[in-house]
Amino acid sequence: MQSSSGKQIALHKETLIHQLSLIYLRGSQNIDFVGNHVRGFQNGASGGIKFKSGRNILIMNNHFRNTGIIMYGNGEFGLGDTYVRIAELSNWLVANNTIDWKRWESSYKIGMELNYPTRTANTKNGAFIDNRYINYQNIPSNRKQLMKIASDDDIGFLPRDSYVAGNTRDDTVDGLLKAENWPANYVYPTTSNFNDWNVLLHPNLGAAYHEYIHTKIPMRDDLNVK
Repeated sequence: MQSSSGKQIALHKETLIHQLSLIYLRGSQNIDFVGNHVRGFQNGASGGIKFKSGRNILIMNNHFRNTGIIMYGNGEFGLGDTYVRIAELSNWLVANNTIDWKRWESSYKIGMELNYPTRTANTKNGAFIDNRYINYQNIPSNRKQLMKIASDDDIGFLPRDSYVAGNTRDDTVDGLLKAENWPANYVYPTTSNFNDWNVLLHPNLGAAYHEYIHTKIPMRDDLNVK
């Protein structure tokens, strides 16, 4: 790695790089985030991958360690044809990711979070499929969360236009990872069905799913320092 002056900077295991979020996107469209190992970031408002409004977002085949995905409904530029702020979270595909709670770090643990204070009614058309919460037994029971993709006032990714299936957790008998504020009688499919969710999303996302589904998930960050 080089500094702006051209000097070589050696990065060692104990080197700390201070950065709030791995990616922080505002008013973004047509984003594919695939095949990454993410660690060293906070879990919550200051960590993970962070979107403030977004349309046609695909997050697949990643390994998140002690961090996750944060969705804000702020009004942002970039989603309209004119210079105006739009609050929108639509056409999201979050599939086949591993969220690994390797150890308890005395902070709250939310793998997928739709931010409540900035929620927008323009949240729709999402598919959350085949994701895994592993080592979740390491988290105290009063800190564990369901997938936070909907709020208690009928705003969010909900069964009327969204799909949840095949998500698992390793700390319960049934192993089902459910969604907060979804109907209590909702029957969560244990396996996802492409035809069921593909009709809810932009067709480009279904095509991208087939392109990326065999991407290797990096289980650890073993890049060599040169």
